[in-house]
Amino acid sequence: MPHLRAIDASMSIIERKAKDSATSKAAPLLLGVESTALLDALADYPTPPNVKLQIVMAESESLLPSLLSGSLHLAITTDPGESSKKFPTGFRIATIREQEVGLVFPSNHELDGTSKIHLNDLKNEQWSSYPPGTALHDTLIQACKSVGFIPHIRYFATSEVGMGRILARKDSVSLGTQLFAADVGGQWQSIGLPSACRVIAAWNPSRIRPGVVESVVKHLRMHSIWTAAVPGRI
Repeated sequence: MPHLRAIDASMSIIERKAKDSATSKAAPLLLGVESTALLDALADYPTPPNVKLQIVMAESESLLPSLLSGSLHLAITTDPGESSKKFPTGFRIATIREQEVGLVFPSNHELDGTSKIHLNDLKNEQWSSYPPGTALHDTLIQACKSVGFIPHIRYFATSEVGMGRILARKDSVSLGTQLFAADVGGQWQSIGLPSACRVIAAWNPSRIRPGVVESVVKHLRMHSIWTAAVPGRI
């Protein structure tokens, strides 16, 4: 009947307006990440209906300043224990995963296919490192000295992007996590180092709706990126 069709049409309009209104009122969540692997992991994150997720890809060094200035609501970053990564009172930190620090090297490198690599096997290798004073540089120096040699550091990089480009030259090796190796398309192997890097979520709870960060952290903790094989592409 015409009047019933008119009622149905009116109800559809009301439902559509309600949905549009809910979408327009969705709070933006500016989430900063430093890794394409994390970016991929967030691709299937089931965003809550009252949240408008916006992901910002940035270097690790810029994530904390952006978070502190309010440009980001949430940052997912690695924390190798460097003193520069300090968070003000009121900010919260949650550990998503601990990643072992191991050897990262390009595919088709002479080490490619080696089933077991020991640190003292690497005394003749050229190394790429972050600058002196950074956690990974200090770990490299101390670890090599503990087995009787000083590493030949041929290249220094101040960012993960720079390190990836250096490793793409295929004439050096580096220290890093499996996540870093996956991000730059490298091979990764444990060499028995006691060091680890935490992947953390950092945020100011006064700027995010309750439960949102918890859902992001839970999603990333359960994601397969931590157990997936590391491809060799560089």
